[in-house]
Amino acid sequence: MTAQENIHSAIKMFTKTASEVLPVLDSVKSGHVVGMVSEAYVLRRYGQELEKRRPEEANGGVFSP
Repeated sequence: MTAQENIHSAIKMFTKTASEVLPVLDSVKSGHVVGMVSEAYVLRRYGQELEKRRPEEANGGVFSP
């Protein structure tokens, strides 16, 4: 995956490859590895973002009176 891809792309890539860690490339063309990302980290960050949005949704969301 590349550093420009979003979290949804990362989750799909983890599912597709069944890997626990993926290399992060600066671009597909160059193939230069700039880092690694773990599935646990991606899922933890996704959960944190969902938690941050929960109060916003409660104030005018689907279940508001």
